[in-house]
Amino acid sequence: MKNILAPDILKSEKDLAKLAYGENYLDRVEAALNYNTPGFILEVLAEDKHWMVRTAVARNIKLSSGFLEKLTKDEDKIVAASAARNICAPVKALEALLHDEDMWVRISLASNILLTQKMMEKLSRDKEDLVRTSVAENKNTPAPILEALSEDKSYYVRESVAANKNTPSYVLRKMIFDKSKKVRWALAFNCNVTFDILEKLFRDEDEELRSALAANINTLLTNMGKTSVESKALCLS
Repeated sequence: MKNILAPDILKSEKDLAKLAYGENYLDRVEAALNYNTPGFILEVLAEDKHWMVRTAVARNIKLSSGFLEKLTKDEDKIVAASAARNICAPVKALEALLHDEDMWVRISLASNILLTQKMMEKLSRDKEDLVRTSVAENKNTPAPILEALSEDKSYYVRESVAANKNTPSYVLRKMIFDKSKKVRWALAFNCNVTFDILEKLFRDEDEELRSALAANINTLLTNMGKTSVESKALCLS
């Protein structure tokens, strides 16, 4: 069975057109995902009767902004959620989704790496934990928002902040003594964790965490550019 989620971008326009106008919706999905599919065909697919086809084309960054905006308003929320994640969706359309009643639409919106800081701030105060978690996972979330989320009431959110490789070290340091061990585990294996943070985590009350750190210390310190001597000193501290 072919993998329609990884379409062959080298297909000719003739082959793509054949797929796009085919009776099998999976063929139309394949055409909808392909970046080489001509714009006018993508627009046809954006109005397809099958929700999976519209969901697929909503992911395509080559779809025109007008049709992307239309898909953010699709009656099927799965389609709207797919469009919300598209980095080429118009800002005005994305702003309208900030208040969407469907949680999954807002979760997808929060994962969009090109959201404005104002939109991220709004979503970081969403009533749903999973929406705030999506903001915390976003690689482009600004440091001030990550800092605020590092004190979120939900450990899911804090865990995502601790795992985000773009969370500043001064924020990570504040999380060393987080009450949730899952947060501290995420912190310990953040690729950008600093040496001083690791030192403190080696004294963590969770024995399993200390053991895991000891087993992976060479890899962790290599990523930080530390030497084997410093690795041994940390293990013995």
